Amino acid sequence: APSEEEMKRRTEQRKEQGKRLREIMQKKREEKKKVMQKELDDLLYVSKLKKDEGAFAEALIARGIENNDELKKKIQTLKTKLGHETEQQVNEDKYPLLNIPDDKLTSE
Repeated sequence: APSEEEMKRRTEQRKEQGKRLREIMQKKREEKKKVMQKELDDLLYVSKLKKDEGAFAEALIARGIENNDELKKKIQTLKTKLGHETEQQVNEDKYPLLNIPDDKLTSE
């Protein structure tokens, strides 16, 4: 049977391994976040090209995006994943009448 000292040593080793693993996972999350932020910045840049139809269409094709709706959806998804907007904010933007009481709604 392992001695008390051996047990303590193993416990410490496990704690250290756990700590290292958490640090590695944190770095991976940060890297992933950086990549998503770069993609978001790029897609926001593309959305600003709308005024120039040729450049806009070219930019969409270069990124494998079908149309403006898909571009908007990708931007929204990245904003939500990065925590820039919560899903509740997205739904409020999408359905602005949700927060208006029924008796205040008109046919318009």
